[in-house]
Amino acid sequence: MNKKLLLTIGLFSLSLGLWCQTININGPDSICRGDDASYSIAPSQGVIYTWNIVSAIKLSSTNTAAIVFFPNSGSTQISVSGKDSTGAIIESGIKTVFVKNEPKPVISADATFGCASQIDPNVNEPLNDTNDCFTMCKDAIVTFTANGNPSSTYTWSVVGGSITGNSGNSVTVEWTNLGFGEISVFETTPLGCTGTESWCIEVIQNPEARFVALPDTSQINLQNCVFNEVFFFDRSEPIGNSPIVSWQWSF
Repeated sequence: MNKKLLLTIGLFSLSLGLWCQTININGPDSICRGDDASYSIAPSQGVIYTWNIVSAIKLSSTNTAAIVFFPNSGSTQISVSGKDSTGAIIESGIKTVFVKNEPKPVISADATFGCASQIDPNVNEPLNDTNDCFTMCKDAIVTFTANGNPSSTYTWSVVGGSITGNSGNSVTVEWTNLGFGEISVFETTPLGCTGTESWCIEVIQNPEARFVALPDTSQINLQNCVFNEVFFFDRSEPIGNSPIVSWQWSF
């Protein structure tokens, strides 16, 4: 091969390298896992573009745009290459996209049962009923807390009760309506990712507390002599599907 031919090939390769231009890809640099986004370019006339996606799913694409779904967290790359009529690549571009995990808030409550205060400090969830719903007694006032990112914002939704207090990731609810209800919290991180958790709530009627005393059961104000014994008998009655599960006497 003569020197003139080598020089011609070298100049041709150099011209190809100089001719391949960088093209900007428009679209978000960060996104939440499970979301999709649209990416586009400003095309040059007569150029055919091909989109390539790494660690994501291309839902659709045209010559100048692509819609991408991001099922996994981490970093992914979107690239596009443009060819002229001879098939030579004359334009190319790459965009790195950071995919963030969605938040997963966890709800806790300050009562093990809607009718009484929490006894065991290590337990922070109400009792479940047979429908796999948490049980609250009518007119019970319970505070719920969303455990998640402290920098997130929280929005609460309640069915079957009324929100009486709201302080960010905590909310106080009075359960006023008998039957099935729900409490939900929606968490939004500073980066815009959202997550939610919901509890099914069954609001039941309060039991009726009552007792009798012997020997004198006819008086509201019981009088008794010193050192005499008085016997108290529980006569409390459950109402509806509100079983009595514990008793507490106070003298």
